[in-house]
Amino acid sequence: MVIGSTLSMPGLVQSGKIVAGGQVTVCRTGVGIVVPSGTPIPAIGSIADFKRAVLAARVVVYADPVRGGAAGIHVDSVFKKLGIADQRQSQITLAAGGDITEVTLKQGAGALGLTQISEIVGKPGADFVGPLPQELQNETIFVAGTPAGVSPTPAVAAFLAFLKSPVAVTAIQARGMQVD
Repeated sequence: MVIGSTLSMPGLVQSGKIVAGGQVTVCRTGVGIVVPSGTPIPAIGSIADFKRAVLAARVVVYADPVRGGAAGIHVDSVFKKLGIADQRQSQITLAAGGDITEVTLKQGAGALGLTQISEIVGKPGADFVGPLPQELQNETIFVAGTPAGVSPTPAVAAFLAFLKSPVAVTAIQARGMQVD
């Protein structure tokens, strides 16, 4: 079994590495905002609030969109859509992806990071501000797929059933992800 995003699975199906049509949704996560613990929490409940928070930040951290991460690509497009990409260019720090929270924390007071909620929640020294406003949100959906040429086994079926169990759902949700 392979677990990946709905962005990566089509390429694996097309190249014949994953069985077509057999994906099972595991969970999803949206883009959220992180600040270093102990710093002011900006209001982000509306698009106007979000824009003010980004413009007021000393430094804004997100994944380099050139590297292909879903959150970085999305944040870059949101900044362009809101007309603040050029305004913030000198205050933007692009990170590798997957380390946005850590890079944000190293920037100290006045830093604001944007990444997958699952990469924020539960990290020491980080305050999860909240998700992007719904109108700006983008969710990444994670699915399980069966490798081509491999027959599904009882162990895989048991693992997929476990991922839907109350204990697994609780753990998944505790990491900032949603289960349908």
